[in-house]
Amino acid sequence: HHVTIDSEMYNICMDAWNKSNANGEKIVGRVESIMNRMEERLPLGGGDHSIARPDTYTYNCLINAYSKWEEDSSEKIEGILEKMNAFAEDAPSSETNGNTIDGEIKSLIRPDEVTYNSLINYYATRKNDHLAAQRAEDLLLHISELSRQGKFQMGTTSFNIVLKAWGNSGGGIHGAQRAESVLQMMIKLYRQ
Repeated sequence: HHVTIDSEMYNICMDAWNKSNANGEKIVGRVESIMNRMEERLPLGGGDHSIARPDTYTYNCLINAYSKWEEDSSEKIEGILEKMNAFAEDAPSSETNGNTIDGEIKSLIRPDEVTYNSLINYYATRKNDHLAAQRAEDLLLHISELSRQGKFQMGTTSFNIVLKAWGNSGGGIHGAQRAESVLQMMIKLYRQ
């Protein structure tokens, strides 16, 4: 029997770990391991497993895993966003570890609203950290600009997560004021 192992199968496994009741460290370890196996297949080279390469959903799963871990993973999730943005550039191919990545494959690795919401959610899960809440709001402003440029449609979920970030920030009156500012921005955009 010939079985084709594709990205969706790996993604389902990663999602299952994210939904498991395991501790954050275990979830991150397993999801990173699955991602590493997929990234090994990223360069073109054929073979039975050449189709099982990471896509946007895969990277979103990895970001979600980090939000379940109490360790500071902000550099890692920001690195994932940078990597995804590098893949999404318009160049016909890019160099990664000396291997050429086909433009078609790169187009499957493009940050979307779920990517940004996952990043914002990571920062929202950092309790008593007003800097994390500010980073969540900064990401909201960034995707608001991307939405204005027509790169994707922004929904209310992004705003709700930032409101949660300020609510969790332990920022006292300042946090409450920032949450209210985000709400006012949401109302203003809704009226436009």
